[in-house]
Amino acid sequence: MAHSFCISEADAKRKRCCASIEPVCIASECMAWRWVETNINERPGDPLVASHNTHGYCGLAGKPR
Repeated sequence: MAHSFCISEADAKRKRCCASIEPVCIASECMAWRWVETNINERPGDPLVASHNTHGYCGLAGKPR
């Protein structure tokens, strides 16, 4: 089951970063990027896969609850 706070690294790179002079998020190249260690599926019905190197979140927003 996907966590609502995580995003694929590819999707993150299409978002704007409000804390950087860079125009877009640089995802895992940023010191604030945090990987999510769980199982996730991209679309409903897809099999669950390990997310340790595909999904994460911006750590600047704080630790998810």
